Amino acid sequence: MLFLNRFTDPASLQPTARLLQDVSSCLEARQIAVSTISAAVRDGRDRSSPRAYGRLLSLWVMFWRGLFIARPDLIICKSDPPMILAVARLLGLWHRCRVIYWCQDLYPDILRAVDGPALLSWPMAWLCMVLRGFHGWLMRGVVLRIVPSAGMADGLKRHDGVSVK
Repeated sequence: MLFLNRFTDPASLQPTARLLQDVSSCLEARQIAVSTISAAVRDGRDRSSPRAYGRLLSLWVMFWRGLFIARPDLIICKSDPPMILAVARLLGLWHRCRVIYWCQDLYPDILRAVDGPALLSWPMAWLCMVLRGFHGWLMRGVVLRIVPSAGMADGLKRHDGVSVK
């Protein structure tokens, strides 16, 4: 089993890294092999900048690392960094395995919430529309979508046209 997330080292004190460590420990106690790939570029720390280039670099690093691991039976990806699901789906095709999306953010909707008025220009609105469509298409190709709340499930159905089981 392979987990993809921005943070995977529990020493980073990031809640998602600690959660993944707990899940990994439980799975390993049941004799299930677990691997993790993070967006960390060096030293186990996240070196990506919050800017688009840094995020694209971290996605590339995760994809490159994923090409050279042993074939997992299942890939589970979290939702940070943005568009990590594209990496998970590509790795799922490469390794011929299923993908589960553990979604905790609505992309690209989170961009509008963070940047607000900057996204009101027509080029940014168009980009968000394209990214939303692409993200919805990516989500329709996974075997399971996991969300933390009914509100998030409603958001996925409303914005991306996918249901959560």
